[in-house]
Order: sequence, then structure tokens, then C-alpha cells
Amino acid sequence: VQPTSIEVNLNNSLFGTEYSGPASGITDDNPVIGVTDNVTVTYAGSGNHYINDSQIRFYPNNKLTFDAPSGYEISEIVFTSAGTWAATISANTGTYVSNTKTWTGSAASVLFTGSGSSRCDMSKANITLVSLGNAVATTTTIDATGISNTNLYTGTEAGSLSATVTVT
Repeated sequence: VQPTSIEVNLNNSLFGTEYSGPASGITDDNPVIGVTDNVTVTYAGSGNHYINDSQIRFYPNNKLTFDAPSGYEISEIVFTSAGTWAATISANTGTYVSNTKTWTGSAASVLFTGSGSSRCDMSKANITLVSLGNAVATTTTIDATGISNTNLYTGTEAGSLSATVTVT
């Protein structure tokens, strides 16, 4: 069972590296990728990159992608700032609101791209997931025939029964 709300720390523990420098180290061809609670986070793009033990710096031309686990979609992402929050961020789908640092929509994958002349220091992303087609069934009746003892409880050994059980 997948949790519906996940807090992702955007730092060197997630990506397995501490990095400060130009795009020659982290690019679209050589991204850093982290997985937590089956959510995949990819940090790539051109320009400067910075990852330490408390944050990533999301510079212009950087890309940050969140991929939901199989059978789920992302419905909301809320970023927490570690300081500066000045870059312009756009998303490939859904709606991103900069003053609340919140993206809403419905997508299996969300790509954020930075632009402008400054950066956003991102420490966390709180992600809300929605299950696709895994609705919870409600039992309305249970009917058992061909059984003499109708008081069977969870954990009770029933022995060999020749019964028909119908669950609606």
C-alpha cells in the first residue's frame, strides 16, 4: 500500500551526491536520480547545480522531475524553501503558484523548469498521490450455505468445510 502523502528531502541523501558547479557534472544526459517511497526524483538540466545535506539550488535551466509509482498520479506538490526563492518556475502540466510554492494537477510525471536570473533553494517537497482505479470495495452482505456452525470467528480453525460463501 502506497502512502498518499510523502515528504521528500531534496538533498544529497536522496541523490547520493554532494555537488556544486556547472552543468558538465549534472546534465540531461547525466542526471542525478533518487527514489523515496517509490517516487522517483530527477535533477538535471543546463547551468549551475548545487546539492548539499539540506537542499538543492534550483537555478535557471535546471529541471526537476517527479514520477509517481505505478498505479498512482501526483495531485499536489508543495515545496519548502531553504532560503532564497527567486527563480521563475514553470511546470509542464497542471498549475504552479509561485507565492505558495504549490503545484496542483493530475499527472504520473511532473517536470519543473527554472528560468530568470536567480535561484530557488529547495529543501523539501511534500507530494500527494492519488491511486488510479484501486477503489476500496464495501462489503454489504456475506452469505454462507452448507455449514452447520454459523459462529465462525477470525482465527478459528474451521476444519474441512464444504460450504459456499457469497460476498456482495
